[in-house]
This record gives sequence, structure tokens and C-alpha cells, in this order.
Amino acid sequence: MKAALLDPHSHAKIKTAFNSYDLDRNGYLTRAEFGTFAVNLLTIIETGPHGADIRKMLGVKTPTQFADAMFDAADWNGDKKISFSEFESLVTSHSK
Repeated sequence: MKAALLDPHSHAKIKTAFNSYDLDRNGYLTRAEFGTFAVNLLTIIETGPHGADIRKMLGVKTPTQFADAMFDAADWNGDKKISFSEFESLVTSHSK
């Protein structure tokens, strides 16, 4: 698993991010909780020099569409919630 290759500092940062969105502290992100993360991420992406191009490339018109697409991609086991493992895999999937 890719997460095992992360240094402890990176793992801790990802865990802190996950916990900041896990508002009910149940160890999972609901679609609404994850939506907050995804919309914040899209906002960061869009402030970059190629933000509009990236949104077009992703094929999303609204932040909600982006959040829903990310949630569906991250929910690998289909249980309608995102575990920390799923979240960590998502955020590290494009790391080098």
C-alpha cells in the first residue's frame, strides 16, 4: 500500500486534514463532510494560473459536481462514507 511509504510527518499531516473534516468524529467522512474538503480543494486549484483549464479538463461545471465525483472515486468499497485509509489513498494517489 502506498500509505506505508509515507514518512510519519506526511501521514500525520494527512490525518490532521482528515480529522478537520470529520466533524462528527466518527472516523469517516460523510458525503457532506467530504464535500467541504473537495470544494476547498477546488478553490485552491482554481486560484492557480491554470485553474479554469483544470476545471474544464476535469469536466465539472460546479463545485458540487467536483465534490460528488471525488467522493465516488474515493469510496472504493461503496459504503457511502470515506474512511481514513480511503482518504489517504486519494490524497497520495498522485504523489511521486
